[in-house]
Amino acid sequence: MYLKIHLFLKYKNIKMIQVSNIGYPNYQPANMDFKKNTILSLIYFFDWVIFRKILVILGNLGLVAKNEIRFLSNKLILERIIKNPIKNFLYKKKLFYSKKIVLVNSRSHDFLLNNKPVLSEEYIVHLDDNLNHPDDLRLREKIDEKTIENHYYFLNKSLKKLSEEFKKEVIACIHPAFDLTKHQSYLSQFKVVQYKTREYLLKSCLVTVFTSSSVVDAILLKKRVIGLFSRYTCDSAYLKAKLNANTYGFVSINMKKIISMDKNKIISETEKKIPGYDNFIKNFHTINDPKVLGNDQIVDTVVKNFFNDDSLSTQKHQI
Repeated sequence: MYLKIHLFLKYKNIKMIQVSNIGYPNYQPANMDFKKNTILSLIYFFDWVIFRKILVILGNLGLVAKNEIRFLSNKLILERIIKNPIKNFLYKKKLFYSKKIVLVNSRSHDFLLNNKPVLSEEYIVHLDDNLNHPDDLRLREKIDEKTIENHYYFLNKSLKKLSEEFKKEVIACIHPAFDLTKHQSYLSQFKVVQYKTREYLLKSCLVTVFTSSSVVDAILLKKRVIGLFSRYTCDSAYLKAKLNANTYGFVSINMKKIISMDKNKIISETEKKIPGYDNFIKNFHTINDPKVLGNDQIVDTVVKNFFNDDSLSTQKHQI
């Protein structure tokens, strides 16, 4: 399917750009286990490793369309390319999948700059995961229902403990693609919502998360955050939860240990981490002038590179 799209774009001479301004680090899944999950690992290896390399080769040979510009809000990727002599050479010769990388401020940065939201501390917000996320199932079989029940047994106890300590209602937020009915059954003691994650993050006094990308808003808002990890999840999710805590800068705690912590301990552990958020923000969100919208940077660059009519620059907000 991807090959057909690239062939079509080449045939029609259509320019392609990629917008990656989410401000969220994309980790590779856990190492492929060819002994335990041979077929799944082989499929992943050919679909997501070999095919992508073939696509780059075909693009460099002029047989398929290449990406003209990748707009990125991850400064570390470009820094690694520049510091690596081989990658830097390939990038300068436009031999990567994307001919050019342009750093822009993130979409979360844009939201806060545009809206100037009012903050409060009415709720404890939990960003829940799907233990059998489709991305994880590329490399493993489904986690059985008994293990999932054990996971949620301790998660419910932990969230209830936090609710009692802070005397706040717990709101569980889930991704729009998740099954609301199923998650409500897993977290029956609490309110579970979709499509309102940002709204509740603005009103949070404490945020708990496993691996949800929505936590970036909490980081930019300088909220107290606890990165939870659970041994009932798969190796990929467990590793990602630990990596997130290191990348974002928030505290990482086994969810079972929350049960034995009091409010003062939780506040102390989370607040001392907040100053460290700035390192993440400058690498993944406010890449350029903080007063500039990333969307404006994208439109200006597209107009400059692909349109000769100067009058278009005055209409950038309509594009």
